[in-house]
Amino acid sequence: MNKIKLIAVLAVTILAVVSGCGKESDKSRIEKARREAENFAMSGRRLAQSIIVANVDRQIKGKPSLWPHNDENDGKSADTEDIAGMSFNSSTAYFKELFDVQNQQDADNWAPYIEGCEVSWLSGGGVPLAKSGRLAPENVGWIVASGITEDMSDYMPVLISANVNTDMLITSGKAATASDNRRIPIGTANGASKDIFANQFVVVITKFGGAYVIDRNDFTMRNLYNNRYIVIPDGITLRYLKP
Repeated sequence: MNKIKLIAVLAVTILAVVSGCGKESDKSRIEKARREAENFAMSGRRLAQSIIVANVDRQIKGKPSLWPHNDENDGKSADTEDIAGMSFNSSTAYFKELFDVQNQQDADNWAPYIEGCEVSWLSGGGVPLAKSGRLAPENVGWIVASGITEDMSDYMPVLISANVNTDMLITSGKAATASDNRRIPIGTANGASKDIFANQFVVVITKFGGAYVIDRNDFTMRNLYNNRYIVIPDGITLRYLKP
């Protein structure tokens, strides 16, 4: 084999190896993102279930739910000392109150609204863990639905990973989603708050505590709402609180 042919063969071999490494690298990156999304989903499920359990106790005591409220139409309380009577413009502000972050380092006065809460439930997949006693937007990976009521479908998303653009999400009225195959945009390049899970996956937690990891290629209105006919009660308009 002459030198020219030998060089050509070596070049093709090197190109094949580099191409194979690239594919393997992409596969590893996606698998890592999937594991991170699955772990984040577990954290979101713990968070939602803790809120659900606390809401049962609050209902017995005649108090509104812990999910953030917009106005009296969705159950906002007149008691401004209670979380149900407060207004929030971001999920960070909501979680600060829910977890009583400001008193987290003061065991005698720390009074979170839910049992066993961990700030680590809010981070992961590229969202750094908050330092004890502090919580900033960069430490929160969740979007929270504000205005959720008991009579809404159990499949309503209440927690959504912050790499989702929520502009398309249903906020009022009625909507059939079974044939709605519109893809929901994700990533900061498409108007979302964050780039997490390599923007390959999104995480959704529903009102009854169901946790779902959805591939970006399957993240449609139909799959988000589980093919359900969605009804938002009259007078209520949902908001999605970003970090």
